[in-house]
Amino acid sequence: MSETTVLRDFCARRDRERNKAMQKYGLEGLAPGGDPARDAFDYAINELVGMVRYAEMCEARLRGYADLPASFTDEAVAVCRAMSASASRHAFDLIAVRQKLQRRGVDLGKPEAA
Repeated sequence: MSETTVLRDFCARRDRERNKAMQKYGLEGLAPGGDPARDAFDYAINELVGMVRYAEMCEARLRGYADLPASFTDEAVAVCRAMSASASRHAFDLIAVRQKLQRRGVDLGKPEAA
């Protein structure tokens, strides 16, 4: 796959996410800071934690594809593990930032429903 193809796919997915945000939250969903009535930090943390789970699922599926060369599987599993590690690290860091903001009494808005 070429970098152009990957970039095109990424941009299309980003645009779909923006459209979903607008449909779900209205114009506030496209504002630089998002809807001020919602806790953007909480939403982001939940997305990062979800990425850890997606990485686990992708790794399990890769291991289930018997037809793939081991070298490809190993490389793809490494990507999944890096995704999990990165998302975990960013989630921990963002949780710490959010907790500091809360301790300072900053109104973060309504958290995402669990």
